Amino acid sequence: TGLFKDGGWAEYCSVPDHQVMKIPGNITLEQAGLCEPLSCLAHGWDKISPIPVGKNILITGAGIIGNLWVVCLHLQGHRRVTISEPNPHRREQLAKLGKMFVHDRCSTLNE
Repeated sequence: TGLFKDGGWAEYCSVPDHQVMKIPGNITLEQAGLCEPLSCLAHGWDKISPIPVGKNILITGAGIIGNLWVVCLHLQGHRRVTISEPNPHRREQLAKLGKMFVHDRCSTLNE
């Protein structure tokens, strides 16, 4: 988006009608906003599954995609998940979710 014409970050943009879907009335805008990140996760899941439960898993970044990975992995029974996240606020939020290892990758850098 935005490479050859105005994209998703423009105030207004024109897209072909076959790329537009009506949001059903029983779906909130917040839920609809998760469709694209969840589709990225589903695509990645297809590429790497199955992951045997008990394996060590590293998630780099605790943005929306990283958090969705953590939730989906947890639902599949994975408990050995490490998340590398430099943002202190995000690390604090993740620590509230449960017994996973949240790592500040910047604290171990020697400069």
